[in-house]
Amino acid sequence: MTELDAKGDIYYSERGVPYRKNYLDELQGQSVQNLWADIKMTKSGAERLGYPTQKPLALLEQKPLALLERIIEASSNPGDVVLDPFCGCGTAIVAAQQLGRAWIGIDMTPIATSLIVDRLARMHCRDLRTVKAGDADFARAFQVEGLPTDLPGAQKLFLDNPKDFEMWAVSLIPVTPQDKKGADGGIDGIKDFFVGEKKPIRAVVQVKGGHVGAPQVQQLRGAMEKFGATLGLFLSLEAATSKMHDEAGHAGFYTLPLTGKKIPRLQPRTVGDLLDGHSFELPSCAAPSQAVADAPAAIKQTGLDL
Repeated sequence: MTELDAKGDIYYSERGVPYRKNYLDELQGQSVQNLWADIKMTKSGAERLGYPTQKPLALLEQKPLALLERIIEASSNPGDVVLDPFCGCGTAIVAAQQLGRAWIGIDMTPIATSLIVDRLARMHCRDLRTVKAGDADFARAFQVEGLPTDLPGAQKLFLDNPKDFEMWAVSLIPVTPQDKKGADGGIDGIKDFFVGEKKPIRAVVQVKGGHVGAPQVQQLRGAMEKFGATLGLFLSLEAATSKMHDEAGHAGFYTLPLTGKKIPRLQPRTVGDLLDGHSFELPSCAAPSQAVADAPAAIKQTGLDL
């Protein structure tokens, strides 16, 4: 005890009772057992994406890590490849990205792809379809296989399965897809942005594959009112007509509080525009309630040789 006191490793309470100082880097801790009772449930709100089997995801600075982070850390090393053959809403992929692993995710539905692309976008990872070689985000780009990469492929997907086309098109923006039947107001995607105001502003997306005209743009204006949305994004296979642009112009402009830049409140684009890199004009900051931890620096992604 005299030796510890001389080293400054003794703490004395106000009553003079000595206690040994314990430092985290000197403690071995307790080994994790086979009963994991410290994993919290998936948070409600932005994290919960509607999948009944979704696993909770903790940010890297939060300890203990949630389920998939713990499994990935225990069973792999940084730089290894994590495979999730039933990736659903992509929690395993997001966890692998956060922990510095390369990854491959497989799912059979475009809505799953849209959800994952949206989640990765919040980590500043970019879809290879929307980034060019040499761009700052190219090192974090990922590639989507098995879905259209050009306009003819998009047209074929629409003819084969219009709903799958809508969910695939949503992933080009990307926003959180809405795959609800009934009272969705024709909305296929939603995204909230914090722009320096107390409440986020909302963008709603409508995707159309067939013949389009001014009535569809009017429908989107009505959906903007219904959802309290500041921005409306109209995405179609066909080019917008002059009447559609006129109708969109009636929605006016929104002025970004931080920069003073004016952007159209209702914006028509084609799938071809987005595939060519001409995206919508959007605020650059997504709502922090939906944000996840920043992705580590470049992780070299590999592709499947199919």
